[in-house]
Amino acid sequence: MVILFTSKSFWCLILVQIVLFWYARRQKFTDLFSEDDKKTLFSKLPMEGSQCQTDFGSLRGNKVRMAASTVEGVGRLDLIVVGSGLGGLTVASIMAQAGYKVLVLEQHGTAGGNAATIEEKGYEFDSFPTVGGSVGRLTSPLRKMIDIITGGFVEWCKVEGAVDIITVLKEGGQDVKIEDEYTIYSNVEKSKRELKKKFSKNSEREAIDNFYKHVYLTKFFMAPWFLIKVLVGAEKRKWLFNSFLCKPLRDLAEITTTAKLKKWTDNEELIGVLSYISASKCQKPEETSFLSTAMETDHMQDGAWYPKGGPCAISMSAIEVIRRNGGQVLTQSKVEKFLFDDEVDMGKHASKKRSGRCWGVVANGHSIYALRVVSSVGVRGTFLDLLPERYQGELYDGFLLKLKHFAGISAGTESSVLSSSSDGSFDVSGEKGGEGEGGEEKKEKGSKLKIQKFGVAPSWSTVSLLIGFTASNDKVGLPSSNRYVYPSLDHEKNILAYENKFTRPMPCVFMSSSSAKDSSWDKRWPGRTVLNVQVPVRYEWFAEWQNVKNRSTNLEYIKFCEFWTERIVKIVDKVYPQVKGKYHTKILKTPLDENKRFGLKLGEKFGVEETVEKTFEYSSEFSAATDITGLFITGKDLCGGVGVVSGLWGGMITVFSLSKNRMMEYANSCW
Repeated sequence: MVILFTSKSFWCLILVQIVLFWYARRQKFTDLFSEDDKKTLFSKLPMEGSQCQTDFGSLRGNKVRMAASTVEGVGRLDLIVVGSGLGGLTVASIMAQAGYKVLVLEQHGTAGGNAATIEEKGYEFDSFPTVGGSVGRLTSPLRKMIDIITGGFVEWCKVEGAVDIITVLKEGGQDVKIEDEYTIYSNVEKSKRELKKKFSKNSEREAIDNFYKHVYLTKFFMAPWFLIKVLVGAEKRKWLFNSFLCKPLRDLAEITTTAKLKKWTDNEELIGVLSYISASKCQKPEETSFLSTAMETDHMQDGAWYPKGGPCAISMSAIEVIRRNGGQVLTQSKVEKFLFDDEVDMGKHASKKRSGRCWGVVANGHSIYALRVVSSVGVRGTFLDLLPERYQGELYDGFLLKLKHFAGISAGTESSVLSSSSDGSFDVSGEKGGEGEGGEEKKEKGSKLKIQKFGVAPSWSTVSLLIGFTASNDKVGLPSSNRYVYPSLDHEKNILAYENKFTRPMPCVFMSSSSAKDSSWDKRWPGRTVLNVQVPVRYEWFAEWQNVKNRSTNLEYIKFCEFWTERIVKIVDKVYPQVKGKYHTKILKTPLDENKRFGLKLGEKFGVEETVEKTFEYSSEFSAATDITGLFITGKDLCGGVGVVSGLWGGMITVFSLSKNRMMEYANSCW
């Protein structure tokens, strides 16, 4: 095997990186918010509009609940950010600190997105389990980025010992037993030593070394990708991505995780262990880009840390920084659509030919104007829900077609997952599509819903079981490590069986306890312990109840939720036998709850699927600056991956696209 960093293409890529960064450092960029730009654009904006205002109450965590009211004569804004996920808050915080007038609009009553907390029945749960890598080093770029966004207010708790534990748990009738376990540490060498104890053959040990070497090299390949994406225009960017200069990056991005691992080993068990990150989102390693897997694996190779006070500490601090710099964050402010120049009264500046420029948004029925609009609600929410259809033709055709192909699921297209018997009881069928009259049609519809192999298809949804115990963690005994439970290490077989019949073993059960990670937990929540368990599900399994107004009284829906609760509890009892029978609170959150909380349509909590095409081809075609003048996107869909880090980096890409001078300031601070 030719070592990657001895190849000519590798050094060509490094040369491209140096040239691009040298160009960026010498170039005096003109911001998109330059004084000349402001003067020209502000003269066209209407003098008056309407805007949601707020009366900020006490700030606890990120629970900023604000009442909306209408105010005439709104001031002119530089930037509107739609959605308050970490990508949006990153953009808003940095631009507010740079002196721009910023407004963040959040449709939910609580700001923060996945970096929010849920308080129910006397417990606090993470919306999405959060652990940051390398933030323990004050000099790391990630730590510097978070400090810039949050004003340095966030403190971190080190996660000691194992970061992830991979558990193979066989389900057979009523019998559930743990078959094997593998431990992953934040220290790379320790992880390698533990894996080599399980896989002791020379070829297997070499495969483990090769895998972690390529994971390490990923960060070097991502730097030029980052610079090209920000500095180079769309046409040149596509040429650079497809030239021999970026061949090392393509070698990682254009190959699936399984195909890459099979170059090093034919041990299916080892392949299953090394690709556990992909399978945790119910994405087949046979379809997921190796680059995406490597990026997520590398994230935990430089220490594991949890934000003190929970992930809401990040969003709370960012919101406070925005406020202190003159910006606003408004919740319960649902954005209905983007505003374009054909909908804005330009007065004497009006012309017969409209430019198709985005001038603001309509939120809660009120028009709000700004020079630039940044959407952090994902590519699907941005272009299918908020962008008027007459402007969708401005987008890259292939990208738009893929978006529309997976536009949505109509209620009633699937047969009921519950069947009612004459005695009023319910049985779970777990089948997709039916037989007999209309069966062929239902089967055909079901098969169409499964064609999500490439492009910008929505990710799997999740059901989350939030469990509370009336005892401190010292007595409950939950570990700080995350737990990934699989029925076997043949991930593709697990997922395919589960797709066709959801009563089959769940392909991944993820468990995380914030109370075991957070050093401030016992002080804030004495005598309480929590466990967050997440399981991937298909949205169509819940689609028949999406238009039911009061699901809490719907008997079929209640029975279906009980079915999921019972099977998840069965797994938890086996993995953590010490908690069996000690549950105080069990709260099930379904994809329909995620739709309401995050403003989704298909419960796609992870954005779009991390396929090979999405990771590289779609990434090179699309960047923060869209084909719509004045409209930008941000968030995890822009960067790839899931979780806090991908949202933060997506926000930084957007900031640098808005203002190259901000990029140079950040680069200089890291140096």
